[in-house]
Amino acid sequence: GLCYLDLDGFKVINDSLGHSTGDRLLVEVADRLQSCVTGANEMVARLGGDEFVALTTGSGGERDVTDLADRILGALATPLRIDGRELTVRGSLGVVEGPAGERTPAEVLRSADITMYRAKSAGGNRFELADPEADARAITRHGLTTALPAALERGEFFIEYQPLVHLGDGSVHGAEALVRWCHPQHGVLGPDRFIPLAEDTGLIVPLGRWVLQEAVRQARFWQTRHADGGPLRINVNLSPTQLHHPRLVADTVDVLERSGLDPGALCLEVTESALIGADEGLLKPLRQLAEMGVDIALDDFGTGYSNL
Repeated sequence: GLCYLDLDGFKVINDSLGHSTGDRLLVEVADRLQSCVTGANEMVARLGGDEFVALTTGSGGERDVTDLADRILGALATPLRIDGRELTVRGSLGVVEGPAGERTPAEVLRSADITMYRAKSAGGNRFELADPEADARAITRHGLTTALPAALERGEFFIEYQPLVHLGDGSVHGAEALVRWCHPQHGVLGPDRFIPLAEDTGLIVPLGRWVLQEAVRQARFWQTRHADGGPLRINVNLSPTQLHHPRLVADTVDVLERSGLDPGALCLEVTESALIGADEGLLKPLRQLAEMGVDIALDDFGTGYSNL
């Protein structure tokens, strides 16, 4: 079995105390890891940076490798003393159990690396066991993240419109714009599959602007085709990252002016969680948009603290 270790918070130590201290810390960590080796069937090595691997070739299977992982976490639990400073370092471990079988060494390391990031995202200072399904999800997620920028350029995104129906008489008085991704391999993907990735990579800003542009253009088209049917409004979702973007108001004004849509026909939906603890800097652009006539609505209300 194999343990893939990445130190938690090492970059902070390196940046704040200097590379010399960071290097000495790595030497101390390596010594502690070496002390975890209890037999000829175990070894440790440094891959680079603050990443290490520990290998056991014993016949005990999962028990052997998880015991090794526990020993490593225990060895890191005691603070280190470097240059008169007491430093605490923790680690996240990805554990791959059993023989490689049909897998190449590179594939085993990749699985351990993916699993290590699962441990880190769960809070660190722990180990996680490799899981083929989790590996597959992580690989798919990485592929989608990599494909996002080109997908926007190639026009793979499209919008579906969910009617807004008046409960009193059943009349349609607008629609909510819902973005979808027509992926060449995975088919049509809902926003839950790619919006978090777009948030993480910063692509949510250009993607969000494109959605706003297309939705407003479509709303204006409906209005010109049905001039006697009363005003139609369009609802567009705003992500937390878009809320913090300095050009939110300017971009919205530009899109409305180019389309000719009245600001009162646009409703921007903001999730309740995005506004929890919001300061004046976040609320100011929303107030500016509201003063222009744009409606601001709370989406997913009651799913956060307001349901208590």
